[in-house]
Amino acid sequence: MKRKYETEQGFSNCIKAFIRLSIDVLILQKKLNRDGKYSCSSFEDANKNVYQAGKMNNYLDGLLLSQIFWPNHYRFREYFITLSTLTTPSSEILDAPSGPGIYSYYIAKFFPYKNFYSIDISPFSKSCTESLLKHSQVDTDRITLKLTNIYDLNNEQKFDLIACGELLEHIQDPDELLNKLYILLKDKGTLFLTTAIYAAAEDHIYLFNNVNEVREILEKRFHIASELILPTSLEPYSPDMNKVPINYACKLVKMEK
Repeated sequence: MKRKYETEQGFSNCIKAFIRLSIDVLILQKKLNRDGKYSCSSFEDANKNVYQAGKMNNYLDGLLLSQIFWPNHYRFREYFITLSTLTTPSSEILDAPSGPGIYSYYIAKFFPYKNFYSIDISPFSKSCTESLLKHSQVDTDRITLKLTNIYDLNNEQKFDLIACGELLEHIQDPDELLNKLYILLKDKGTLFLTTAIYAAAEDHIYLFNNVNEVREILEKRFHIASELILPTSLEPYSPDMNKVPINYACKLVKMEK
């Protein structure tokens, strides 16, 4: 991590961004508990005010450090890396969206592949991912970083593994996204997906109240091969949890139509 920030001041700014992110999350969660809805109501607002705005750099820096200091994010890392046995040197892999680049880094470091595509709509995310990969000293010869929307990808392009980290709650129509992911995934491929359940952030739009609401939308097209369900309180998950902040990750395979 420190290699990404070549000066002490740069690393200090990253720490400050993480602290700011953590405070903002607590404030927004309090508002969610009071109002019963996320503060952001449309993708257009999130795109304008966050993804295309200069403050996105601080947001991404905070998210990078959350992979270390937030236990649930670290456990997602361990869960995701176990999927590296599912790919081969002939595999095609997609990371969408790249966000701060953490899953792109895990793929480049731990997964065998032939070609790897890392995409995002934010130029700040693309730059952050590029910087992280560069300073992590991983082989980038077969990695394509692209500034694009997942919906603009050619439906003829198919992937053996797709990593979709925390996108579902950032859009207004999760079903549309899942349909696109289904189309892009090879018949025997694997989709790794994470989402936030009743967990506030500045750019969260679609509100899931519990795990069953997530499962219901996923199981229209996919079989849930495994799950990792982690309340942000760090207490054990209980099926009766409702309107409780949860980090959710799963391994999905295509359901036959």
